[in-house]
Amino acid sequence: PLVAGASWAGTTYVSSSQTQPAYDKLLSQLNQLESLQFVSESYDKGFMHSTAITKVSFVGSTDAEPLFRLKHVIDHSPVGIDNSGARVGANSVVTTIVMDSMSPELAAALAGQEPATLHTRVDLSGQTVNELELASLYIADDKATVEFGGGNFQFVSDPDGRVRAHGATRALTVTGADGSTMVMAESPLNLDLKYISKGLYSGSIDWSIPEISAASAQFGTNFSLRDINVASTTELNDDHVRTGFSFNVGDLDVPVPVNSLNWSFLMAGLPVDGIIKYQELSNEFMSQTLSQDTLSDKDVKLMLEAYKAMVAPGLTAKNTLNVGNDGGDIDTELTVSFRGDGSQSGFDYINTMRDFLSAIQIEAKVDADAEAVNMTPLAMFAYTPPASNFLINDGVTFSANLAFQDMILYANGETHDVIEQFGLAEMLDAPFGAN
Repeated sequence: PLVAGASWAGTTYVSSSQTQPAYDKLLSQLNQLESLQFVSESYDKGFMHSTAITKVSFVGSTDAEPLFRLKHVIDHSPVGIDNSGARVGANSVVTTIVMDSMSPELAAALAGQEPATLHTRVDLSGQTVNELELASLYIADDKATVEFGGGNFQFVSDPDGRVRAHGATRALTVTGADGSTMVMAESPLNLDLKYISKGLYSGSIDWSIPEISAASAQFGTNFSLRDINVASTTELNDDHVRTGFSFNVGDLDVPVPVNSLNWSFLMAGLPVDGIIKYQELSNEFMSQTLSQDTLSDKDVKLMLEAYKAMVAPGLTAKNTLNVGNDGGDIDTELTVSFRGDGSQSGFDYINTMRDFLSAIQIEAKVDADAEAVNMTPLAMFAYTPPASNFLINDGVTFSANLAFQDMILYANGETHDVIEQFGLAEMLDAPFGAN
């Protein structure tokens, strides 16, 4: 929300009277984030410039001192100078972290630099251009040395809520007292998002890391991960969200027999209103439990209600994993779908574990080269029950096609009543208790 076009859109009029409502709107958007709360500590309105201080702390925190403070210097003159030079437009905002609110150790590591500086320009059309600069960092003690080159990002936000960005985090090096090292190369980041509602965005995020390497002479280990990609894509379809996350490593040089790794997770059928309700309930849960040592029954019920808000008939979660080594490939797929109990909410008639299991469907698939499996610890499971009971092994490949539906397990064309087989009927029919 700090870089979204709507955040400072109220400043499209060149007037100091317009900046404070925009600041209030910004705080409202930032407070849609989970775990953190943003509170205005002061606002000084001027004719050409205004200054605001925002206090940032955990939701429900009772500590006197916040995590940190943000300072916003707002230039609402019709002509001004900012980091991009002379400009004619609605305003220019510079946001920094107040150094006095930081620990002395971190302040010393920054060597007098601002840890993060966000330059914001809002033109008369309502488009917002943000330049975010992360400072370099050097921390050294008797345990480790950390060197971070900082980073730079540009965000362009349109009045309709679209946010596009590109930039990179620079190299990070951690050196231990024993001489061990960990290095992450400069890594570019790109995103293209569209604001939906209350902190929810659709679109894509793509982060590429050329290499992460580590070495330890003490333990005699060296490893490197190359061609790493972390990506997320979210789509809005008829008031429901489809969102996916992937983590891919093109080349591994590690002490275990893995040459490549591709993992993806997909959720479809998430109701938008349910996600918003989840955010509201989880914030309420955080505010109630942050200062408590134990959870009450009321807290647990609130937490369950938060997760339940996102579950609706048709919700599907799919997990896919591919591992490659010198022996071939191991492909697995697990899909869980919530069909519901026939009611509109899908929960009205669920009172026992049997009711719940009857409302879901689980599918699992395995397709793996036997030689690839034999090179990994998975071999000890693949050749022994219960896994061997459901895997087809022809000496060349392992395969399985499993489905659990209506309390029956369908395994490779055969039907298994696993409830009777494992004597689970009595346990499954026990009521959950009070709703």
